[in-house]
Amino acid sequence: MSEEIERSLKLFKALSHPTRLKILAMCLDKELSSKEIRRSLNISKPLLISHIKKLVDAELLECRIEFDREKSIVRKYYKTKENLTIDLTDLLRKIKTKQI
Repeated sequence: MSEEIERSLKLFKALSHPTRLKILAMCLDKELSSKEIRRSLNISKPLLISHIKKLVDAELLECRIEFDREKSIVRKYYKTKENLTIDLTDLLRKIKTKQI
């Protein structure tokens, strides 16, 4: 299987869950901490980590890490990637003509 198809599969899998779509929508216009996302969605930390990992691996979400020296904790902030566009028609044409 080509690299392009594998990347596309990751993308579609990441977009196939309603919670992940909500996370992307929440992080579209502003950066949110994992704690803010978790509280807003009322989900457990392990479940949030699982969803976030799929979105980051699919290159849909980006992460910024900040260390709070005063409290000695690491905070992670997420934002939907800038200029995120998915050209489904182009992707399907490539698959059809076996260019990928």
